[in-house]
Amino acid sequence: MTEIDSGRANMDKVGGGAGGKEAWLFITVAAVSFALFYAWRSGWLGVQTPEHPGWFAVVCGAWTLGALYLWIQLAFGIRLRNLLFEEFSRPPDSPEAFAATALTAPPADADARQLYIDMVKRVVSNVIYEDAPFWFYTPGAARIAAGYDLRRRAMGEDLPSVAHTMIGLRRLDNLHRCIETILTEKVPGDLIETGSYCGGAAIFMRAVLRAHAAVDRRVFACDAYQEPAPAPPTLLLHVFAPLLKALAAIPGRRFRRAFYPYIMKALHMDGKFPVDEHAGDDFIDFMFWAVRNVDSMLPDKKAGLAHVRANFARYGLLDEQTVFLKGFFADTLPQLRDERFALVRLDGDAYESTRTGLTELYPRLERGGFLIVDDFNSFAECKRAVLEYRAERGISEPIIPIDSLSVYWRKDS
Repeated sequence: MTEIDSGRANMDKVGGGAGGKEAWLFITVAAVSFALFYAWRSGWLGVQTPEHPGWFAVVCGAWTLGALYLWIQLAFGIRLRNLLFEEFSRPPDSPEAFAATALTAPPADADARQLYIDMVKRVVSNVIYEDAPFWFYTPGAARIAAGYDLRRRAMGEDLPSVAHTMIGLRRLDNLHRCIETILTEKVPGDLIETGSYCGGAAIFMRAVLRAHAAVDRRVFACDAYQEPAPAPPTLLLHVFAPLLKALAAIPGRRFRRAFYPYIMKALHMDGKFPVDEHAGDDFIDFMFWAVRNVDSMLPDKKAGLAHVRANFARYGLLDEQTVFLKGFFADTLPQLRDERFALVRLDGDAYESTRTGLTELYPRLERGGFLIVDDFNSFAECKRAVLEYRAERGISEPIIPIDSLSVYWRKDS
């Protein structure tokens, strides 16, 4: 077996297995039917009978609406389903499946350093406990996840609910090789990631340096590190969220491009997150898909600076060799013009963030260093930013694919 069947596991959970889900749905449908019957008998639907007073019609009406709302939530509401449902049992991944994703045992002669790095790689990507992802993504297509999929986790094509990184095993392997090449060949400079999310890739970078006792290099972890926005009032949430989802479902390029800035401001309720004016159609379509499926995106995901620092501390890697830069790249990266880097990892998704990273950091990348672009094949505007910059600067080093989404090259001049 070389590929995991992504449909065999299900994120929907009901205590006791599949039968529980049907039981819940049957109960709610029965409740709706019962309430509708008595609402009709009481005159709420236009027929008033003496034996059923008007207040009882109001009660039946409220019951009907409540039961209908519960049924919709059980059928379609991911957040509520995750609270009520248990993951369906599924067979374990076979040794062949692990071998197909390069998740084999380290060599028999591996030393403690190699074993440590291998284990950190498995932990930050959480192939140990196999957390169910929120969604799967491949170029031009996103969909709600149907459960943990080893192949997609290896390729970095899912958004984990627990793992500290979403870049997958292939990109972690590439990152590992690049860092060890830098150390072996003594390429000078620090390591930097723009777009650190929960910190997993930067944690892994710091772990490799620790394993090699490299005390003369630092890891820079850069991100907006926005703290979770306060929950909106309940009434606003129940009125505003359905309206926003309805607007996000309207097709049409001109409408979507015109409405895109408002979508971005709605997703970042503090209103401070910059809107990429160069966003391509694929990126805009993805953001509209995200709004329509907002319950599946990042419920309770901890990506603020305090939480990322805590993640480093969990691995015992929060020390003076880790530098956090909080803020938008256009404001923070110019502060690094006196620094030199041996590895630059760009994970900003969009045109502006990618272009800013290249403009500010590539001139400070040492010869023999590595430039990694995480989203090169994820969004057309990210690729355009890279190709434009390379053409303007006459960069001719070959672009090497890492997996279906990411690429890298080594600076020769």
